[in-house]
Amino acid sequence: MDKFLYWVALCVLPTVFCGKYVPKWKKQACELPSSHSEYSHYICSDDGEVKCLPGWNGDLCDVPKCRSGCDPMQGYCNRPGECLCKLGYYGNKCNKCIPLPGCQHGYCNSSFECICHEGWDGLFCSEPICRQDCHQARGYCNEPGDCKCRLGWSGRTCKDCQVLPGCVHGYCEKPLECKCYPGYSGILCQTPICSKTCHKERGYCRKPGECRCKVGWWGKNCEKCFPYPGCVNGTCNRPWECNCQKGWGGMLCNEGEVNKV
Repeated sequence: MDKFLYWVALCVLPTVFCGKYVPKWKKQACELPSSHSEYSHYICSDDGEVKCLPGWNGDLCDVPKCRSGCDPMQGYCNRPGECLCKLGYYGNKCNKCIPLPGCQHGYCNSSFECICHEGWDGLFCSEPICRQDCHQARGYCNEPGDCKCRLGWSGRTCKDCQVLPGCVHGYCEKPLECKCYPGYSGILCQTPICSKTCHKERGYCRKPGECRCKVGWWGKNCEKCFPYPGCVNGTCNRPWECNCQKGWGGMLCNEGEVNKV
């Protein structure tokens, strides 16, 4: 008899000792008609059990079932069959992340990050990684693996200086310099230095060490003038003269003074 009273006492409490426990709200949901409205997501069976309508679940039948495949962490829904994305995600199933705004050559595994593709660097993956041997200060690149030289520098790795534009026969020891090779002079090292004995006014040269004569002059150092063509017995102090020697006259110095009347 004492055991019977013990089990009766247990069954009075809302526990599972005397069968399936039914929450109080479920009992009231089907016992009180006023609690069931057009906005409820359940129906009551003939035996008074609560059954959720299609597309709804949960103890209160108030949790919508999202579209099949909707990411449970990145998506949600307010009504059955839809899939709304949380901030930073998109796609039919909210399984695609949105990278950091401004990310140029990168991707994301989670929202608002920018993981650079190979060959790119920087916060927005906008900085190409130049060829490994490209000089960091003198070179730059627009594409990964490239190496372009800044003004004043040249060479495959931009470690060599660039001569002054137009420099003909010169070299550089610093950017945009034109130091002449032996035998040349001028701002652009374009002027050859003639032989030391070549007359500065009457001679010229096209390569170092030579001596070419201007029109009207001749000789090793261009020190001699050409007399007037046809001058026979005359000399010159400048081109095309015919200064007669003693005893000769005429335009071409070909007339003896003894024959003059």
